[in-house]
Amino acid sequence: MDVWQQNLTNPAHFGKNKVNVGLGSIYSNTVIEGVTIDDILRIEGEQTIIDIDAAIANMNDQNSLDQYLSIETLNIGLNFGKIGVSLSHAIKLDAFYEYPKAFPQTVFQGNAQFIGQTVEIGSSINLNTYNELALGLAYQEEKFSIGGRVKLLTGINGARTNPDRNSASLFTDDDIYQLTLNADYELQTSGFLNYTDISDFELQIAPEDGVFKLGGENSGLAFDLGAKVNLGKLHFSASVLDIGNIEYKENSKIYSTSGSYLYEGPDISQALSGEDVDFQSSLDTLQKIFEVTETNDAFTVNLAPQAYLSAKYDVSEKFTVGALYYGRFSDNNSKTVIALSGQMKFGKVASAGLTYSIIDDKFTNVGLNGAVKLGPVQIFALTDNLIGVVSQKDGDVINFRAGLNLVFGDKKEVTAGE
Repeated sequence: MDVWQQNLTNPAHFGKNKVNVGLGSIYSNTVIEGVTIDDILRIEGEQTIIDIDAAIANMNDQNSLDQYLSIETLNIGLNFGKIGVSLSHAIKLDAFYEYPKAFPQTVFQGNAQFIGQTVEIGSSINLNTYNELALGLAYQEEKFSIGGRVKLLTGINGARTNPDRNSASLFTDDDIYQLTLNADYELQTSGFLNYTDISDFELQIAPEDGVFKLGGENSGLAFDLGAKVNLGKLHFSASVLDIGNIEYKENSKIYSTSGSYLYEGPDISQALSGEDVDFQSSLDTLQKIFEVTETNDAFTVNLAPQAYLSAKYDVSEKFTVGALYYGRFSDNNSKTVIALSGQMKFGKVASAGLTYSIIDDKFTNVGLNGAVKLGPVQIFALTDNLIGVVSQKDGDVINFRAGLNLVFGDKKEVTAGE
């Protein structure tokens, strides 16, 4: 799309306007592997029922939830002939959670189905909530442009499972039904989890002191690089984004457990003689089994690098077709998108386009985008999966961006007058 937010995906892009002011935009992308909301909720008459068993039946052996949210508060770009300068701020959430099917099976359906088996129940998490203050610079010629951006990051909340210590398995003895838990697990957190014991813990996504924070001990740097080539009607673009990390020092807590633990269950013999069963001793036993040590060392959470490679061809002055490759690579997983697009301009005030995307192994992603310019005000919205936005409860890809810009001047006119 010919909107200023192209700069967010390639810092070499500064568009045709001399002054670009993004007054705020929001981008959200959710990718679900395994169970969807429609698998969990069931309608009976006028009631909505949570059907855990049906949800588990539809799960894969490995399941995940990948959520990326960016709220851009301000994004300014200035064209000075061949030089472009940008300044932007955004609040971002990048979260990935992966879990095996055996974990909810054990929690909600019990371990009887796994008698005589060893099942893996360890889950992975990688979460970054942070402020991003970015300064960009681009050099532009008629046939090519290059650009870069440096980003100051301030961590709000962070959490990460150590990929080298991320194992937890459960064995149910087929003779006397004892449970054996083997674990080598480490969770690194800052402002996300406060854990005392299995009956006393607190999860927190939004901090008590707000999300606008541009300094502190939780800090990091990241970089974006991009290039564009124009060969008449053919245009190429390539960029890499989010090369960097955040080191969490403030309120950092590392919880770990390691070893093999045996649990025989509560002693219910007292109930046979009319006495009360001492469940507190069972809780104490569970606390010993899940013996967690806490340290306060600093840790680092990497951003998920992104890569874009695209080509566009101007069929006419008003119609353009294109193809794009996108990759996103985190510590836990990677996502790949291949997309085809068509874009139509309606004079100088409006444009609309269609996209078709293959997102990993999902082939039903038809997108729609549009922009309207009323004087200096430009309004735009887009989605890569129209079905996911219209019907979120049964969508496994839910994606949209929308925003408002002010655009002034024409860079070509300025260049010609020099």
